[in-house]
Amino acid sequence: MDHMDVWSDAGEREAGRRRGLAARTARLQVRQLRRAESRVSAEADLVTAAGWGDHLVLRERGIDAHWLATPLPDDEFRVCRARRDGGMKAGLLGNFQYAPNRDAYRLLVDSWLPWLRSIGCDVVVAGLGSDGLGVPPHGVEIIGRVADVNEFYSRITVTLAPVRLGGGIKVKVLESLARGIPVVGSQFSFDGFPPSIFSMVRACADDGSDLARVLEGPLPNVDPDSPDLDQYRMSRVSAHIAKLLTEFV
Repeated sequence: MDHMDVWSDAGEREAGRRRGLAARTARLQVRQLRRAESRVSAEADLVTAAGWGDHLVLRERGIDAHWLATPLPDDEFRVCRARRDGGMKAGLLGNFQYAPNRDAYRLLVDSWLPWLRSIGCDVVVAGLGSDGLGVPPHGVEIIGRVADVNEFYSRITVTLAPVRLGGGIKVKVLESLARGIPVVGSQFSFDGFPPSIFSMVRACADDGSDLARVLEGPLPNVDPDSPDLDQYRMSRVSAHIAKLLTEFV
């Protein structure tokens, strides 16, 4: 049994943002999901979870879950040099047909953007559905879906992850680090990663109130060949899966 996300945990966060009857029905769904997660996990010989925080949540519930890193192809682990055009440029990449990513964009525009403007930092937004986000405010450029994500990463010097909903690992964070680009995000955006990755990222307050200070400070130099990122390569994850199956089958 592989938990791509622990949906009851994600549902709890969603319920916290609702009011009235919607909040009550959401919490009823959370209880049903928890029972289902416990039942199917108990029936499985091997339980894995994609997010580091999710595997800890399952273990706290008495489920012997193993963390299984979400991989990227080995050839994606290489530095993507940003085109320097004077000044810092930040980026947000995601599938905006997914509600938590639309929420991330709203948080960026409503709360983070004023702090970014205060230090002269423009923002590039890209990904599936991004062209349906409406007219962007001053300082934000929406380039839509990109055929090659390196086209997006070549435009920016830092990736933003204003994520507060959803679950599991935030692949946008991993994709950025794999290309040598640091990430500044909410604490929750890094919940899917083990502590070994924290030296490559910078966390800021959800409302972005300390964002200017974080970005004006030294950002980490990210090495795609770092041993801490090596565990996300497809070849390493495939070997780990084979080892787990050998132990349990």
